[in-house]
Amino acid sequence: MKIKGLLIIILVLVLTGCSNFREVSVSEDGETRRIMVDNSGEMEIPADPERMVLLRPVDVLNAHLLGADISAVTAAVEDNTFVNEHLDDVEYIEYEDFEAVRDAEPDVIVTSSQDSHSTDYEKIAPTLPLNYSGELLSTYRDRIYLIQLNKMGVILGEQEKAAELADGWMERMTEHRRELSFDPSAHEAAVLVEGDDGFYLYDEYSAYGTEVMYDVLNFNVAEDVEDAIGETPFDQFEVSELSGIGTDYILVNKRPETDSEALRKELADAMNVDSGNILIVSADDFITNDLMSLEGQTNIIMEALE
Repeated sequence: MKIKGLLIIILVLVLTGCSNFREVSVSEDGETRRIMVDNSGEMEIPADPERMVLLRPVDVLNAHLLGADISAVTAAVEDNTFVNEHLDDVEYIEYEDFEAVRDAEPDVIVTSSQDSHSTDYEKIAPTLPLNYSGELLSTYRDRIYLIQLNKMGVILGEQEKAAELADGWMERMTEHRRELSFDPSAHEAAVLVEGDDGFYLYDEYSAYGTEVMYDVLNFNVAEDVEDAIGETPFDQFEVSELSGIGTDYILVNKRPETDSEALRKELADAMNVDSGNILIVSADDFITNDLMSLEGQTNIIMEALE
């Protein structure tokens, strides 16, 4: 009986812990809402935010898609084609620029739960530090990018619209797969992101095209990539060090100054991959993994594959 009781307690904890980002209540005058925020407990925010500051790339166009009024966003997306196509009147804020955040006069700030400055932002406006992780019992399971869309729906009081957009995206994924002349699920792929001292390896749901390659198109994460990330998840690899990574396709996120063709040849020689199977894209354009960006990124990758 003790074991049974303990199991029940554990199940309750799991259930409550995996559904803890939600609206709790709305004030009688309808001006404010209380929401349960990941690890921060209940927080009060305006019912209809008018000057949002968004410090995570994933939130920028998701918020726009849901009709948010945005005052400023992270400078990480300043050179992103999709952001520039849809937002033309926002400020871009560098990391730790508290004065710029204050000047934006936000009524809500959204940042990462890993941001050590959340308490500093809280002195400026209500600040929501969000987890970027899967949720065991979420409708979207391990699709972290759709969980983030759902969270923005909660923040804006647009949960139903967010759910409709997610459902529509699931249908679009099926349509995209049917447009290809081959089956990506029969192949392995590696996603590389250029850093200061080499290349990072990325696995599923980590932005930089991982959603397109591994979820939309259904490539398999190269086993050697999984092994390397498991051992040293934040290491950068020089091209010569990637020779032990076996894969059929490579998606490379490059910096603006890097020569695409020279990089393609270097990787093809080092990793023994057909140069036609090496897809090179702009890291600036692929840093975002909202639904608007993913549609554009999918089109770019599919055109390269065909």
